[in-house]
Amino acid sequence: NSTFENNKADRAAVVGAQGGTVKITNSTFLNNNATSQAGVIATSIDPVDKTYGTIVVYDSTFKNNYAQTAGVIGAEAGTITVYSSTFENNKAYNDAVVGAREATVKVYSSDFINNHAEYAIGAIGVTGKGSVEVDDSMFVNNSASFGVGAIGSDNGMIKVNNLHKSFGKLNVLNGVSLNI
Repeated sequence: NSTFENNKADRAAVVGAQGGTVKITNSTFLNNNATSQAGVIATSIDPVDKTYGTIVVYDSTFKNNYAQTAGVIGAEAGTITVYSSTFENNKAYNDAVVGAREATVKVYSSDFINNHAEYAIGAIGVTGKGSVEVDDSMFVNNSASFGVGAIGSDNGMIKVNNLHKSFGKLNVLNGVSLNI
């Protein structure tokens, strides 16, 4: 039950973690800005015990956040799970909402509205052997000037279930398994 507004940093304007778990419930993130990666939350490998981070988000709202890469959530490996949340008007040069490398991204009952990336993916982008699973969610008017509007993966799996009509476009490259 918190609000985070107008925070600025080079990486992760609100929460940054190496390994461990970041759990966010019923919170609002407005106008946060990171000049490099993750406008709101970033996780990476713990340099000591070599464990990957986990991000879990419940019932939260992310609006008007910005980063060079991953306008809202950035992860190096690990797991990102989102339940019943809204991502609206977030922007990035690459991957406007989620930018993850070799991570597992799961999204349930969430809305992605008017997010924009200049390159790569307008909503969720995963590189490497990561995967994306989306269920009962809505993607409306997400865009990338030079890329894909909704979901993209360059070498992993994309699984989509029970999407609302305004889904948009998926990006499927070499080595990607797509289940709709």
